[in-house]
Amino acid sequence: MKNLIIKSILIFGILFASSCESIVEDINSNPNDILTSDVEDKLFLTGALLANVQLQLGHLNRISQMYSGQLIGFSSLYSNIYGFNLSTAEANSEWNALYVGVMTNMRNVSANSTNPLLVGIAQIVEAYAAGTAASLWGDIPYTEAANPEISDPIFDDQVSVYNAAINLLDQGISTLQGASSANLPEDIYFEGDKNKWIAAAYTLKARFYLHKKDYAAAASAAANGISSPDGDVRFRP
Repeated sequence: MKNLIIKSILIFGILFASSCESIVEDINSNPNDILTSDVEDKLFLTGALLANVQLQLGHLNRISQMYSGQLIGFSSLYSNIYGFNLSTAEANSEWNALYVGVMTNMRNVSANSTNPLLVGIAQIVEAYAAGTAASLWGDIPYTEAANPEISDPIFDDQVSVYNAAINLLDQGISTLQGASSANLPEDIYFEGDKNKWIAAAYTLKARFYLHKKDYAAAASAAANGISSPDGDVRFRP
């Protein structure tokens, strides 16, 4: 009799626990959340390209112009920076542009889009941003960066980031060679012209090879790069 009572209690407890779990099942799920899979792949492009503009031509560009003698910091913040009173906070917006604006979005396109034009552009834009970041800061998180599973990514050395960027540019060139140009207003640089993107990729390869002091490879890449102002990587509002 005693064993029967114990078994009854156990069965009741299991059933009660199961019913309680069903009450709170998916309690943290938001039915109004928008998933990345809900967003059309080409819509990730414009924001990433604008973030790349911020990285290439933003606050750090002004600082580099001061430190190379092209500008003078006359007052307030820029007077302090001009006097080499520079804090790490001055790079916050560019780090955000790199990892959130460019890398996260472009890796999502590369991994999930079935459009080779978009994938090729995404590969080139990520390489563009990563190579610039390596030139600005030296060692940066890259191989483990923009991975939600890794909260503290390692820093890769500068040369390995350059090599990774060059390799990604080669992938982008190869991908675009098998793609077709298309009218793509979300592409605020070249509007979907694959040939201009390929030329830009070669010019970026030349730039990064120069940073590595591999002058022969730089000259070879430059020969296939941008050959006229019409092919410059520019955002024209």
